[in-house]
Amino acid sequence: MRLSIMILILFLTTSCLSLDINRTQDERWTRDEKEAFLKHSPEWSPSIKAAILQGAAQIGMTVEQLRMSIGRPYSINQTVGSWGVHEQWVYGWSYIYLENGVVTSWQRKR
Repeated sequence: MRLSIMILILFLTTSCLSLDINRTQDERWTRDEKEAFLKHSPEWSPSIKAAILQGAAQIGMTVEQLRMSIGRPYSINQTVGSWGVHEQWVYGWSYIYLENGVVTSWQRKR
């Protein structure tokens, strides 16, 4: 309840919000929090918004969108090269791959 009120206050006082990227895996966004935030993100595509509400990954998602949708990963493996930054986000059920901050693919753990 207190968190919902704080988020509402943030919506009213700023036009550009950043996600709380310090949440732990267990502190995921609730559906109500996601819906409230998405109302103020008209630039995000309908398919990205739908994936966020479902708690799913989608190719083309940004880091911010992925964290809002699924939460923080347990760990991140990062490779930096002349081509940019390649990341593997490790969740309990899958690996999600990002290139330069954008989701490119994922793989279910066996």
